[in-house]
Amino acid sequence: MKGEDDFPEMPPRLPGESTDDWIVRVHGPIPDTELDEARDFKSLNLPKQGTKEDRQSLGDCDHEPKRIPIK
Repeated sequence: MKGEDDFPEMPPRLPGESTDDWIVRVHGPIPDTELDEARDFKSLNLPKQGTKEDRQSLGDCDHEPKRIPIK
């Protein structure tokens, strides 16, 4: 069971320091996890699978699912 002695003491906030500034000073900056143009799924260079039409339709959810004929 963890007690209070298991955690290091946190430094106090400086006078006039905001909570956000204190968190960055004590724990370091928090990375931005949202995707942006520089880190989108296209930059992953995943192997292409399926036909060109299938790949183009992956992002389009407004239509009925395509029926794939059984050969």
